[in-house]
This record gives sequence, C-alpha cells and structure tokens, in this order.
Amino acid sequence: MSSAPVAPSTYTPLNLLKEGTVVNVCGVVKFFKPPYLSKGTDYCSVVTIVDQTNVKLTCMLFSRDYDTLPSVYKVGDIVCFQGLKIQAYKNELQAISKFGFASLTFDGTLGAPIILRTLSKRFNFTAQDYSMV
Repeated sequence: MSSAPVAPSTYTPLNLLKEGTVVNVCGVVKFFKPPYLSKGTDYCSVVTIVDQTNVKLTCMLFSRDYDTLPSVYKVGDIVCFQGLKIQAYKNELQAISKFGFASLTFDGTLGAPIILRTLSKRFNFTAQDYSMV
C-alpha cells in the first residue's frame, strides 16, 4: 500500500480573501512590528503584506514561543503564511494566526538568491512554494 502524496499548499490571492475562511498567503512585507509580549502569555507580531494583486493585508500573529513567529528583518522581505483566519476589523479584512500556523521568510532584495531565512517546523516547503516566491 503506497502512502498518498502530500497535497501542495495553495495560496489565496489577497484580492480573493473572504471573511471567516482559513487561508495560506504569500506577500511582500510593507510594515512589521517585531514580536513582543502581549498582555497575556503569548508573543504577538504584526506584519502587513501586499501581493501581486496590490491588496494589503494586516496579519496579527500570536505564539507562546517567540521563535515560532516569522523573522522579518525589513520592509521588502517576502513571507508565506499558512493557517491564517480572515476576519473583519474596522471594515477591513485582517488575518489572525490559528493553531497550526506556519511561516516562511525570505530576503526580498531584488537579485538576491532565494534563501530560506526561517521555516516553521510545521511548514512543508515545496517546489510550488519556491516558485511562488
């Protein structure tokens, strides 16, 4: 009996996001706030991305472990997020990390080699992910 292949992740263009869905997205960082300790026990990071559809999405990322949040160094970095819940906040869609959230971070400098900076343990990086970046 052969094992079934792992289905590749599909990424939702930011202009097609719908409230109440859980999605995977990729984009270029337009704004970020490095991880900080929230009022509770979790760390929080805020990352606003834009994709080829020129739509912006603010992502609120939470984790009990500082090291599982994405290592964004500068505006222009490229990130791929898996497991974001889309919700409305002040008449705009935003994303909140869900249980099972995973992320990839790359240096977005034009001409730079595509080198993975951080990879969540849960993220299954595929050739499709590479071509998306």
